[in-house]
Amino acid sequence: RRALASMTRAVRLGRQAGERRVEMEATARLGGLLLDANRPEEAELRLRDAQLMAKEIEDRRGQALSGLWLGILLWEQEAPQAEQELRRVVRLANEMGLGRVEALALAIQARVMRERGRLEEALTMTARAASLAQAKGCEFADRIVVLGTRAAMLESSGAEREAREIVVNLRRRLRHENERIKNPVMRRRHRVASTRLLQSVLSQEGVIYPRVLFQESTEGLLSGE
Repeated sequence: RRALASMTRAVRLGRQAGERRVEMEATARLGGLLLDANRPEEAELRLRDAQLMAKEIEDRRGQALSGLWLGILLWEQEAPQAEQELRRVVRLANEMGLGRVEALALAIQARVMRERGRLEEALTMTARAASLAQAKGCEFADRIVVLGTRAAMLESSGAEREAREIVVNLRRRLRHENERIKNPVMRRRHRVASTRLLQSVLSQEGVIYPRVLFQESTEGLLSGE
């Protein structure tokens, strides 16, 4: 809730100040948050708005960022445009040296390939994504998605031992990251969220990123924009 409210305010302030780049990036991130909040229709509108702004101001980084979230959304909706969007993001991210974005886009694209029976392509993509994650570094949640997807593809190909090694290392890293958090409430929340994400990534079905389901409506959070 706080993140949605803060990002909505960032969009408004960027617009009021005439800072198109700030408005564009805040709009893209708001779209990503709306996707997390299980509001895909609104998320898609925000992400497409962000893409239009990024093209208008020729911000290729913004195009890659908004395209990544849009590609995830389209894949979850089983839209045929998902593969094309993710390919575009991979190309943009590669050209600009955005290793984290490229690795995540490759991981999602690999899942599209597996669903279409193109497992060899999926394995190649996840190998590249894992290499980028190791070389460029990324946040732990991103590492779960990239390496967890690599493990899922390896398991599908019959390389169960290699897949199991990756998962064991991820669980070990999860414990290490969790132990570094001093606040007990934050530590518990981190452990639960990270475990749910890993389980979702390793699953053959459903979305990758677990959704946050609010008990009360979040509609009012965007009204201040």
